[in-house]
Amino acid sequence: MTKDGTISDARIQSTSGYIEVDNKLIELILKTTGAWVPAKNSEGEHVDQELVVTFGNMGC
Repeated sequence: MTKDGTISDARIQSTSGYIEVDNKLIELILKTTGAWVPAKNSEGEHVDQELVVTFGNMGC
């Protein structure tokens, strides 16, 4: 996420094994634009942030 709250460089780190599912997850994340509040550093300035979203039953 960029310092202005937009999604940048959304990508799949590990595939689900189903290209349709992978593509839909990216599509859904990109549709959330405007719903994100950017991170701030210790001076209160907005900064870029990496956000990792996990989907599935890992650890179950």
